Amino acid sequence: MPEIGPHFPSVVHMLHAAAEAAPDRLAVVCGEDRLTYRAYLAAVLALAAELRTAGIGPGDRVVT
Repeated sequence: MPEIGPHFPSVVHMLHAAAEAAPDRLAVVCGEDRLTYRAYLAAVLALAAELRTAGIGPGDRVVT
């Protein structure tokens, strides 16, 4: 497995790239639920915005 570092894209960057390249391609399947890359990215960005609004930032831990 490659070492993580500045020369490797983050998961968020890879998700953006996948959503741009194939927005309607199936990205997530969980039981009967299905999300395209477009819908998955929208959900991720909405969650990130909600966390930022709650004062949570990079490096903070979130427990549910």
